[in-house]
Amino acid sequence: AEAEAEEEDSDETCSTASLREIFVVSDSTGESASASVRAALRQFDYCFGSTCGTARSTVYRFVRSAGEAERIVELAAGRGALVVHTVMEPRVHAALAAACRARGVAACDLWGALLDSLEEKFGAKRSGVSGRRQAVSSEYMTIIRAIEYTRKVDDGVLPHLWDEADIMLVGPSRAGKTPLAFYLAQRGYKVANYPLVPDEDPPPELFGMDQRKCVALMIQPERLQAIRIERMAQFNRSSTRYASLDEIRKEVRWIKTFYLRRGTGWPIIDTTSSGVVETAARIMEILDRRKGDSLAAAYVSPLAD
Repeated sequence: AEAEAEEEDSDETCSTASLREIFVVSDSTGESASASVRAALRQFDYCFGSTCGTARSTVYRFVRSAGEAERIVELAAGRGALVVHTVMEPRVHAALAAACRARGVAACDLWGALLDSLEEKFGAKRSGVSGRRQAVSSEYMTIIRAIEYTRKVDDGVLPHLWDEADIMLVGPSRAGKTPLAFYLAQRGYKVANYPLVPDEDPPPELFGMDQRKCVALMIQPERLQAIRIERMAQFNRSSTRYASLDEIRKEVRWIKTFYLRRGTGWPIIDTTSSGVVETAARIMEILDRRKGDSLAAAYVSPLAD
């Protein structure tokens, strides 16, 4: 098994005694369990560093034997950790659950209740196989085409293709457009993006496309400067107008004016303190709400093979 530690939230004033340990155990990559734990921990942001202390997750991936599972539980017992698991293989699952009971370790079988419900619904037993092969379905091919399109039009190129986009991201350089675009592409959206440059007119295709597809990004000057300084350091450059706070403030003012004059109706999202996942969720919610309520915007998956 491979273990990977990641501190979800921290506060320098917290003592070691206030550290809450979470062990994520999977017989595959552990990505779904890790994502679920991270999402759940967001519900406790308000008390990290105070009443809740802080949390740290350790991810154990590819746990394929009962012995490994038992050793992980032993470690969890010693550190007072909560064990969150998505182990599918019946023998390993049973060993993990038994070890947790024997050592009094708190455990959460993340998929257990769902799989029990599905067994009842289908009148069939789960396969117990983890990491099933990705089927090349129509949904899968939609994602592949979205990623290829997003790669092709990244950073404002090929404006004649922008009309094909589902989403057009507009904003200053280094405001997070490219990682956001590829995150959305992995969810099936074709995403173009255009970096605004002060006093430079965007291609007419930006205003000729459906304006409901356009989303404006904004970021505070100080945060943008920090990102650009880090970027310049990668190229061994330190003193440039590109990372000058005074110049960035002027740039941000110009962009705000541009949005008021040319981007009327574009939703504006501040990415200063939000990550890719949060920003993407806000964009998807905006697109869904334009269809009506959550019922009108419901996604129906293709039939399972």
